[in-house]
Amino acid sequence: FALVAGNFSWIEDFHTTKSGCKITLRIFTEPKQLDQCNYAMLFLKQAMSWEEENFGLEYDLDLYQIVAINDLNFGAMENKGLNIFNSKLLLASQFTATDDDIKRIAAVVAHEYFHNWTGNRITCRNWFQIGLKEGLTTLREQLFMEDLYGQAVNRISSIKTICTEQFTEDSGPLAHPVCLQSYIEVDNFYTCTVYHKSAEIARMLITIFGKKTFQQIMQKFLSKFDGQAVTIEDFLQTASDITHTNLEQFKRWYYQAGTPKLIITDSFDNKTYTLKIEQKHQKSTETFYIPLALALINSDGGNTPTEVLIINKNKQSFVFKNIAAKPCPSLLRNFSAPVKVQYSYSDDELLLRTRYDQDPINRWEASQNIMTNIIAKLCNNRHKQQECILPIILIEMFKAIITDKKIDMSLAARMLQLPTEARLLEILPKVDIENIHFVCEFIKTKLALNLKNELLECYRSNHTNKTYIFEATAISKREFKNLALYYLMHLNTPEVYAICCQQLEQADNLTDIYASLTALVNSNYDKREQVLEDYYQKWHDQPNLVNKWLMINACIKSPGNMQRIQRLLNHPGFNYKNPNKVFALIRIFCENNLINFHALNGEGYKFLADQIIIIDKFNPQLAALITSPLTHGHKLGKVRQQLLQEQLIRINQEPGLSKNVYEITDKAIVH
Repeated sequence: FALVAGNFSWIEDFHTTKSGCKITLRIFTEPKQLDQCNYAMLFLKQAMSWEEENFGLEYDLDLYQIVAINDLNFGAMENKGLNIFNSKLLLASQFTATDDDIKRIAAVVAHEYFHNWTGNRITCRNWFQIGLKEGLTTLREQLFMEDLYGQAVNRISSIKTICTEQFTEDSGPLAHPVCLQSYIEVDNFYTCTVYHKSAEIARMLITIFGKKTFQQIMQKFLSKFDGQAVTIEDFLQTASDITHTNLEQFKRWYYQAGTPKLIITDSFDNKTYTLKIEQKHQKSTETFYIPLALALINSDGGNTPTEVLIINKNKQSFVFKNIAAKPCPSLLRNFSAPVKVQYSYSDDELLLRTRYDQDPINRWEASQNIMTNIIAKLCNNRHKQQECILPIILIEMFKAIITDKKIDMSLAARMLQLPTEARLLEILPKVDIENIHFVCEFIKTKLALNLKNELLECYRSNHTNKTYIFEATAISKREFKNLALYYLMHLNTPEVYAICCQQLEQADNLTDIYASLTALVNSNYDKREQVLEDYYQKWHDQPNLVNKWLMINACIKSPGNMQRIQRLLNHPGFNYKNPNKVFALIRIFCENNLINFHALNGEGYKFLADQIIIIDKFNPQLAALITSPLTHGHKLGKVRQQLLQEQLIRINQEPGLSKNVYEITDKAIVH
């Protein structure tokens, strides 16, 4: 339960449940921010209706309240009847939040409301079971967002979180199962594994048994255990009872850390296609129960219906008969399990999938594989001091996607984004960040040079003078045109500078302002520092907009940006006591500006260690929340690993170090 006192104003609305109960809804905030509550109220009403429609769950009180707090370590808390929110995840207008920010608000408002059943009415028997409530709640949050704002693009967002953040966590010193076995500080339980891997585990039950059966599992579980403190075993037993299936092997997902890998080979002979699948696990010899959704694609682009294979042994073979010619497999459709798949696709097969795979998730994944393969080859060339030449296959793929009038624009935008440098570090072993960064910038510039006309047409056809509206088509248009502008700005010509500056000056929404300002300050534009300062002077009294300004500064990739970050620690726009500002400047720099954070002189690591030591003295929770970038040394070369170890040891030797930070740093130190 929660009590909040302060000088608040509020907005009020009502929701009538399917059974006819009228519920009063209130959102409280500081008076000057009251006009930024309307999106959150809309999302709350949508979440309540969605939960009733999909799971038959109504709210049980006649009053539901949310309060916005500007200084809060976490995103939000689901206290019964009075949710407490970090203001950045509740307050929004077209000038103070981007499209992505507003969608994030929708997700978090829904998440905390869904906790009313999975977390409040049914709670955890002990802290070790927290993955149960967070997994079931995060899954419903994801399904809600997919229904409201597009299945493919929102599913891709969830998958990127798993493949970049959770897979990294699972392969490093902080790896842990969803159901943890021990802890020093419970605040450190709130991890990507506990939230997102547990959601993927629950989602696998939908893949295996179907949506209707999963709804029956949830309804039975919630009615049977209403008002009780439960365990993961209670949930799995309910699923077993409903489906008449032994889920003992499936339970390993909750109790084993690490990411399984499926190694897949195939053969074709006499109209018979055979898949051989071997599962390997980095931290266990026990096999997992893995649903592998797949289809077969022929050379003309035809897709067989999706089917789900159950992988539950070390080695298995699956035979498909009456196949006219060797097909291209579309594997792990909709990311049917949180696993890594190793299969040797040819370039032609990957191109085929980017054009004809009827699963949009795998269509996107094929584009990412093409780009990753090319980046790996070019990094190797650069390492050998050989010339870098952009393969024509990538130019052709980009041109086909940009000019495809039938493709969903949000999906197209994601297919045209290079994998992040963090993702590339995860999947390209022992490749230096300098090579990754150089090659990615080289590719963007070459694509802009080869596709200038197509990118300009894409920008102009999706740029509009219509008043801002937050709805799917308008969001897609902004996303697509801003991606085109991002690539065009790599040309560094007066023409594209003028286009970018015009958008910055005339935009009626933060999405376009943020996109154009980010592009300008990462270019060679001679007035980039001036436009950055102009933005701050215009919006310095808006906390969320100042935080955006800090984030833009943190992500400037030019050499020596470390000195800029150091100066900003003393800027009026920064405040150590405000967690959002610490995240915006310090954490964003360390997580998103890898070329500067991982500088070979170690200054990035020392900087973060210094900040952790400073913040730990007055806010240990916050200090722990920015520590993880120091734990990723296993993906780096020996020089950087040693530099990281020195800073971890230095932190650990700090007198009076909190348990919050010690638990993380001690695990990362090679003893």
